Amino acid sequence: METDPDQTQVRASGEGCDFTYDTEDLRSGESQSLKETVPPAKGAVNRGIVSKALWNAWWLEVFSSLLGLGCLLAIVIVLSLYNERPLPDWPDLISVNSLIAIFTAIFKASLILPVAEGIGQLKWTWYHRPQRLDDIVLFDNATRGPWGCLLFIIKQLPRPQKAYLAGLGAFITIAALAVDPISQAMIEHRGCAPSRQPTVTEVAEVPRTNLYMAGRGVVTIPKATLDYPMEVALTNGLTKQEETEALVQFNCSTGNCTFKEEGKDYYFSSLAMCYSCQNVTDEINLNKTESKGTTLGRKWSLPSDPGLRVSDSTFSAKLAAAAVGSEFFDKGDTPFFGFDTLMLTNPHCEAPDNGCSLDSPNNKAIASRCRLDLCVKRYSGEVRNGVYSEKEDSEIMRLSQNFRVEVTSVVPQIAWALVTNTSLVDGLEVQCAKTMGADDMESPTQPNWSSYSKECMWGMEMMAAEGIQGILSDLLMGTVNSTEVPVLSLVSGPVWMKQIYADGFGNLERVENMVRGLANSITAAIRNRPYAGSRNRDAPADLPHNLRMASGRTSSAQTCVYLHWGWIAYPASLLLLQWIFLVWVQISQKLTRPNDWEQTMTWRSSPLALLYHGLDDDLRCKARERGTVSEMAKMAKDVNVQLGPVNDAKNKDWRLCEV
Repeated sequence: METDPDQTQVRASGEGCDFTYDTEDLRSGESQSLKETVPPAKGAVNRGIVSKALWNAWWLEVFSSLLGLGCLLAIVIVLSLYNERPLPDWPDLISVNSLIAIFTAIFKASLILPVAEGIGQLKWTWYHRPQRLDDIVLFDNATRGPWGCLLFIIKQLPRPQKAYLAGLGAFITIAALAVDPISQAMIEHRGCAPSRQPTVTEVAEVPRTNLYMAGRGVVTIPKATLDYPMEVALTNGLTKQEETEALVQFNCSTGNCTFKEEGKDYYFSSLAMCYSCQNVTDEINLNKTESKGTTLGRKWSLPSDPGLRVSDSTFSAKLAAAAVGSEFFDKGDTPFFGFDTLMLTNPHCEAPDNGCSLDSPNNKAIASRCRLDLCVKRYSGEVRNGVYSEKEDSEIMRLSQNFRVEVTSVVPQIAWALVTNTSLVDGLEVQCAKTMGADDMESPTQPNWSSYSKECMWGMEMMAAEGIQGILSDLLMGTVNSTEVPVLSLVSGPVWMKQIYADGFGNLERVENMVRGLANSITAAIRNRPYAGSRNRDAPADLPHNLRMASGRTSSAQTCVYLHWGWIAYPASLLLLQWIFLVWVQISQKLTRPNDWEQTMTWRSSPLALLYHGLDDDLRCKARERGTVSEMAKMAKDVNVQLGPVNDAKNKDWRLCEV
């Protein structure tokens, strides 16, 4: 090493190394860029040659990066194909998880290879400035895996001058360790029951109907013509407040079925019985019996029926119910069946166990008017583990009563009917229009007897309707009477009436719940046996199967794949960081050595570069005395070197020269 007295510069010339640097920089202890004195290359390097050399040197890394991108896309595609679907029926050795694990392993290898080569290339960029000789071990170890990268980051932290870009590469290598568990965290296996079209041996059906024609003959007593399951349904409906879904007789061979259409709220329409109740307490008439200013008794009544009377005396009615005529409803809005209830109640009773006194001033009468209407409802449903549930539309279409007409002995008279503009059949909205088909159902709601397709016609035959109305008149007419004990709770009467009376705590909500249970029970009977007792024995065969049963999709318990897509951001971010890292490796190489970067741009992590462009002669002579690795490492800590040019008579080369 020689000092120029005329300039405050030092010239390093070991084995022909030729570069200068300021002594002020040397005294500052900072690693400053050396002022190379290499003669400029003869002629500018052809850009095409440089590009070709870059491609020849880095094509494997580019291919590896593209392979990583392909693996990431393959993971996304495979998971998208099976998201929320059953596990595929693949050979035993292959599963979705194992396939993703294979793609992940290839991705991780494709991610690390270019990063390792980039760190190896940054090693030569690092020695463009005077650096400790043992740094070459740090860089070399960092190219070998996560442990070397961790040591690289730890040993770089306390130093004033840091290899930030190489640190980014080390971080990517360490972060790649988490790719494997994260790729599996994206996948979750849960039990599911995906729907499918039933196979030949599978059935998925729920009853629905357009018509109820279960009358058993034309006789003078309509009640005798009613199909007995409907009569049972009327009786049970008063005391058992069940939902229709619990009463319909569905058929699902797999135990899991769906009656739904993607993107639609409802799947099929059916004839049903609807209900509504209103408070008519303001129509109650109160009569008091008084003597000398003292009230001796009170009587309440409704004008709709003479039997609707209750009083606060013993042995008198405390709840009364009776059918009411169409005149008590709006004109043109005749119900299928209507009835009133009048009830004595005391919601403020302070002695519920012993019963409140009949002469309590808190006793009051309440009344409700309820109606049942034949209607058309829309439904969707599903069977889960053998239990059927359904959702019904709150909007309904009521059937209207027809005028009486003469009918033949073959076709029953339709007493209540409706023609709709559309009909929902197995998820398909069928548009209704007049037709001329001979097999179409005749619509008596039209004065000219126009013809409509079967799915658009809704109705109930006369004998079945009159049979239901007759039995309801008997069931819904009666009283709950008190005994000789003057308390509200001790009463006798029909069970269903005692349920809504509730020992004197009855209210209008209880009445409405009773009517709802009755309507649901009738609806289930209509759908379950619409033709059971019909005189037209061929009626079921005349109708398409989809007008008798709604056909759904079956499903069975399976294991499905569910994805957590947020985790895919982790490997995608690492791949993006890899691209940024590789681009900056090339940029930093050119910025650091603007005149001769092409000569070292292809060395990367190759050990041949160290063999061909190793230490200068002076350093090799010093190292000969260091026989062990520990001795060489100790010496390397105290030696600062720089990758510099050799310009002697014999060689024009690059070496790590001591400075």
